[in-house]
Amino acid sequence: MLHALPSDDQAALQAADSAHWVARSTDLLDTLIADVAMQGQRHTQEGFLAAAHGALLSLSHPGQVDAPGLRRIVDAAGLWKALQKHHGAHGLSTDPQVTQAFEAIVHQLPRLVLHRAALDDLSAAELPALSKALTTFGNTQDVSTVAQAIDERQAWGVRECHEALQPALDQLHTGDLRASLNALAAAQKVLTKVKIQQELLKGLNQTGADDVRDFEYGVYEPLFANMATEPLQTHAQALASPATQRLVETLRGMGQDLWNASGGDETDPRFATAEQLLGISQTLMQLADSANRAQATRTGVEAPAAPEYDASQQDPDVRHAVNGVFQIPPN
Repeated sequence: MLHALPSDDQAALQAADSAHWVARSTDLLDTLIADVAMQGQRHTQEGFLAAAHGALLSLSHPGQVDAPGLRRIVDAAGLWKALQKHHGAHGLSTDPQVTQAFEAIVHQLPRLVLHRAALDDLSAAELPALSKALTTFGNTQDVSTVAQAIDERQAWGVRECHEALQPALDQLHTGDLRASLNALAAAQKVLTKVKIQQELLKGLNQTGADDVRDFEYGVYEPLFANMATEPLQTHAQALASPATQRLVETLRGMGQDLWNASGGDETDPRFATAEQLLGISQTLMQLADSANRAQATRTGVEAPAAPEYDASQQDPDVRHAVNGVFQIPPN
């Protein structure tokens, strides 16, 4: 149990007021935590030395460092930071061998040659981790190269979203409900994938309301801002139409019903469908809002207030189409 606690919590527990413990229990706890702290130090030091050895091998030869070599540098930086945090929490000193390995990486890192192919092989989460690792080892000249790769990866994700959204927008004003739903479902898969990638590229580990808004401004706003006036007006009208409002209302209502039926259990098949329907309805509302603002900016006329959506007002024809496209079994 003590091993599972973070170093800060171990130290806080060890420093707890002894008035809350009988003397024997306090002595035992102190002994146990001290032993766990030393074991943790040895384990992390061994891990850092192994990672540092791999990183130094990658840096030992002139020329570019491949993606596995960059990952070794990231691993070494992460273990070094974990070791310093552990030492700070428990008042431990760094082994000279560990310090020497750290200094050797700092000395060798200026030989690093970042090649675009190696950066392209890194995942969305690994790019910001590499940037932090370079900073940890004092290499700031290559951080801008990684930042450029992150920016380009984000821009590529935005373009991918735009390419996926265009067919969905085109279908909305054709009146073909099933075609619209199929296009929206395909676009939603791309949007979900890219949103996760964008968060990882920013160094985020979880989603939230601010991230949703950032994604809306980063993806939907430029989609309409760069659109010609005529198609912008066409899409804005389709997104604000009563038909689209009924679609949003029905998707929200059906999604909420399925979520309630699943009990919020992610292993229930209804949960995934609920998330999909709710996600599409949210996307449609965000698209309508962004198109509305873009049109107001283009024409200089203040955009009307967004319509109030009421999930209780569901359209039977839309429900039938949603059931067919998403293969929702009857209750």
